[in-house]
Amino acid sequence: MLLRERTGTLTTQPLKVPNEKIPNNIPSPLPCLLCEPFDTYPRTYDLLHAANLLSVEKKRCNVSSIMLEMDRILRPGGRAYIRDTLAIMDELIEIGNAMGWHVSLRDTSEGPHASYRVLVCDKRLRG
Repeated sequence: MLLRERTGTLTTQPLKVPNEKIPNNIPSPLPCLLCEPFDTYPRTYDLLHAANLLSVEKKRCNVSSIMLEMDRILRPGGRAYIRDTLAIMDELIEIGNAMGWHVSLRDTSEGPHASYRVLVCDKRLRG
């Protein structure tokens, strides 16, 4: 019931969320996508979600550049959910704080002993 209520709330709000899901049966085009700016206007999206993305692409791309691109396309007051390994979370928290985001690290449904965490990032409204 809680999920249904939240879904109903989201459908009544004018949100814009990118829907860029890559199929599993083709080679990932992400290296060429992530290391260059995303083809969209600044401050376009209200919600971003990245799952296991930054730790995988850390070898090819600068994590700071990816986070700055996320900041560019996220509207003030928007939110980003980043689900990734514990190994990269300290770096992401540092970058998020440096960009002026409010960041909080949360456990996943697997509990506090899992190797993954969710970083919730709120882009603050700036005056």
